[in-house]
Amino acid sequence: MPSKHRVSSLPLRVAVLLLACFLIIACGLPFGSSALPKPPGDTPQGSNPTLPQATRVPSATPVLATKINLPTSTAAALATATVFTPSQTASAPWVLAVSQAYQLPIDKGVLGASLGAGDGKIWVGSLQGSILPFDPQSGTFGQIVPTGMGNAPGGPQSPNLNPVLQMSFTGQYLWALVDLPDQKGEEHAHMLSIDPGGETIVHQWDISLPDWQKDTAFQTLNITGFGVSPGKIWIDYHVIDTQTFAVTAKIPMPEDAVFAYDNSGYMWMTGRTGGDCDGDLLFTGVDDPAHSDCEKPWPFLPHVKDGYTGGVESLLTLAGDRMWISGGTVAPSPITSVLEAYSADHQQLLQEKAPLARVTLPDNFLDLKMVYAGNSLWLVNTHGEHKGLLYQLDAKTGASINTLDLAQTTRGYPGNDPHDIATDGHNLWILTTFQLLQIKLP
Repeated sequence: MPSKHRVSSLPLRVAVLLLACFLIIACGLPFGSSALPKPPGDTPQGSNPTLPQATRVPSATPVLATKINLPTSTAAALATATVFTPSQTASAPWVLAVSQAYQLPIDKGVLGASLGAGDGKIWVGSLQGSILPFDPQSGTFGQIVPTGMGNAPGGPQSPNLNPVLQMSFTGQYLWALVDLPDQKGEEHAHMLSIDPGGETIVHQWDISLPDWQKDTAFQTLNITGFGVSPGKIWIDYHVIDTQTFAVTAKIPMPEDAVFAYDNSGYMWMTGRTGGDCDGDLLFTGVDDPAHSDCEKPWPFLPHVKDGYTGGVESLLTLAGDRMWISGGTVAPSPITSVLEAYSADHQQLLQEKAPLARVTLPDNFLDLKMVYAGNSLWLVNTHGEHKGLLYQLDAKTGASINTLDLAQTTRGYPGNDPHDIATDGHNLWILTTFQLLQIKLP
């Protein structure tokens, strides 16, 4: 398992958010500004976009979100050819296009950072730590949920970014991981449980407190995510009961863990294990979190010279009966990112000798966010050369189905980069700095 000395580094997702913030400031859009660039199609080519008034969201009354209606010709043009060629190519029975784009109320300090879905709502986590519910049926934003000091609507703004890093809905609550400042301005990771009905914080845990830290392998400097299984939240060597809020400590986990539940009784985790676990991959039975399986080698992992599977900030996603994990090859150069599929059934997995499928990714997996929806894998590029591209892959084979250039939808918005992707079962939702994009699933 990992050593007791953590290497402190700024998580990539936070670095991307900081870059987006700097771009916004450079373009003259302060956090408290009520200005938004013009919607796509309203600005003549070669001219400087003007800044119309943004939709305001009262603190107590829901308001209709501003829709950006996409011209038919634009929507049709968004379905582009794939930019990579896996071993197989599936056919798309429908046109992939953004159906609606909703402007975020940036005058209330809501700049996109992360997404969650549950209780019939889409939850927008902001760069400044607040959470905003959105009703997809009525197209309305609800009341802003302030998560800590410095981010209440109309209140003093924190001088630092305190992004909502991750959100998930389980156990009748919305769970959110947020970096919040204390009275001295020092930021600490907080785990929040939010009542979606009253949109109020029910319980929170400060992961920096001595009572929490005494049960960890070492002092936590960066927490970037958490895991969810039925009735449990997994974070930083602890498991939280989603009904009673009871906390069980000293749970074996990798450092900087990435989580995915396989629906067969096991939590998959990748991260830093100090070389103890093959592929930096270990499994924990959800009924006995104190016991983990960590082997070297795992019989099902490919053992390609100078290659790797899993690790820090991996893509780790359950897709039906398969678990997809990112990895890469470092020889021959340049480094190539891949996705590999394994059986999500733990007993069957232990009988496998190789991945069920493997596909070469068009981008570094560190630049991608992934979700499973509508029998497809969806990856959105949040950073890098292909920033703004959305990929649709076959969930069984990894074959390319379609690609959508989101930049055509968000053009004219300086710094309007994608940050996260989620699904409500009927739609894909993609969060950018200024917009919430809706894509109807086939």
